[in-house]
Amino acid sequence: MARRLAVAMLLCVSGTAWVEAVGTPAAFGVRPASAFVRDVLEAASARSATVRELVDALTRSDVFVYVQFGLDSTHERHGRTSLLAATEHGRYLRVFINATLTPGRRLEVLAHELQHALEIARAPQVRDEATLSRFLSGIGWSVGPSSFETQAALDIERRVRGDLACRVPKKTG
Repeated sequence: MARRLAVAMLLCVSGTAWVEAVGTPAAFGVRPASAFVRDVLEAASARSATVRELVDALTRSDVFVYVQFGLDSTHERHGRTSLLAATEHGRYLRVFINATLTPGRRLEVLAHELQHALEIARAPQVRDEATLSRFLSGIGWSVGPSSFETQAALDIERRVRGDLACRVPKKTG
């Protein structure tokens, strides 16, 4: 718990400068952890109305969703959404996407995890790990220790797969 509070405090203190550095407004919603992630979010929003809707809905919520890509040491997870902390200023979530995924698969998993973030955003009672676990077990099912899945996230992933299949990216240069 102390570690999560320290992370939340760090995000509160450094959040504005960090967010301004990557060009995202200082407000609730989705915040990329790097310029690369910002570019992926922009591409996902341009190619998928579903992703745009998720980002818009999260912006209207009380959550800050920090998105980062990295390597998953277990090579089993495609993505994960976690609750970092809840304060009087809002709730802080982290979406992690496995960077080893193909570009198209990354967008699908990003949407899947943003759906999980939206599920949490719509549940104001979720303020810590205990309330998160109770909430997720009520709307989904367990897929491992402290891991849950929901039909809504699977459906969103499928929708984005369809969005991407319908839109061929424009060639530049």
